[in-house]
Amino acid sequence: MKARDRYSASSVAWDKRAGVRNNPEAYDLRLPTDGDTAGTERSWHLPTYAGILGHPALGGLTDSQREYVKGTQLLEFVSKQTRFEVDYVNLVASRLAHGKYNFEMPEQLKLDALKIYTDEAYHAYYTQKIANQIRAHFKVGQCDIDDHVGDFYTKTESTFASVAVEHRPLAILAFVITGENQIVSDISEQMKGIVFEPIRAMFRDHMRDEVFHAQFFSKVFEQCWPQLTPHEKEVMGLGFGSALEILAAPRTSIYYFSLGSLGYSQREIASFIKDTYETEEWRTTRVVDRMRPTLDMLQEHGVFKLPAVSKEFKRKQYI
Repeated sequence: MKARDRYSASSVAWDKRAGVRNNPEAYDLRLPTDGDTAGTERSWHLPTYAGILGHPALGGLTDSQREYVKGTQLLEFVSKQTRFEVDYVNLVASRLAHGKYNFEMPEQLKLDALKIYTDEAYHAYYTQKIANQIRAHFKVGQCDIDDHVGDFYTKTESTFASVAVEHRPLAILAFVITGENQIVSDISEQMKGIVFEPIRAMFRDHMRDEVFHAQFFSKVFEQCWPQLTPHEKEVMGLGFGSALEILAAPRTSIYYFSLGSLGYSQREIASFIKDTYETEEWRTTRVVDRMRPTLDMLQEHGVFKLPAVSKEFKRKQYI
C-alpha cells in the first residue's frame, strides 16, 4: 500500500483504531507503598536502561537505588511528554485546524488536525496520571524535578526566541513534525526496557496513536513545503536542524536529582554525565539513528538542496 493510501486508511479508521481513548486499561500502577521496588514484577526497566548506571563509579549501587534512578528517569520522560503534547503538539494542531498558517491545507487535513488534538489531550491526561503515581511511589514532590524537566523547555524556548517573530510558527511546526516523527521510535525504545506491565500498556496504546500522528505531520510537511518562500524554507530547514539537536540529545539533568538524592555531589554527577554521554556515539551517531525518519523525509523533499541548511546539517554531522 502506498504511503498516501496508508494515511487515508489510518484517517478513516482513526476512531476505531485509537489506542489510548478506546482501551479500557486505566493505567493504574498499583504500586507497593513500602518503597520496596525489588523483583522483576516491580522493576521499571531491564538492567541496561539508563546508560549512566554503567559508569564504574556507580557499580556499588544497590538494586533498590538503581530502580530509583531508572524510575525517576522514566518520571522525567513522562512529565516532559505531558507538557510537549499540550504546549506544542496541540498548539500546532489548533493552528492547522483553524488555518492560521500562511499556507493552504486541504479541508481533510484540517479535520484530521482536530483528531490529533483529541488524541493528545487523552495522552496528556494518562501520561500525567502515570507521572503522579511514580511521584507518589518515590515520594518525589511536585516541584522536586520541575527544573530538571523544564531544562528541556528552556532550550526549546531559547531556540524559538532566536527566530524572527513572524517566522516562529514555522520553527515550532518544524519542531513538532520532528518530535512526532521521533516519538514512535522513542516509545518503542522505552518499551524495550519496561517490564512493568501497566506502563508497557500505556506506551503500547500511546504508540498505536502516534503512528497515525507521524503520518499526519509528514502529510502536513508535504503540503506546506512547496508553498513556502525561499526564505521561509531556509528558516524551516534550519528549524529542523535545531529540533534534531534538542530532541535527540540525552536529557541528563534528572541525574542531578536522582544521584544527588543518593548522596553524590554535583561535581561527581557532572563527571559521570561527561564520561557517559559526551562521546561521539551520543553526540552524533545516536542522533542520526533516532532521527532517521525525519532525515529521510527532508532528503526526499529536497531540503538539503538549500545551501544554508545543507551547511548546518553537515556541520552537525547529521548528513
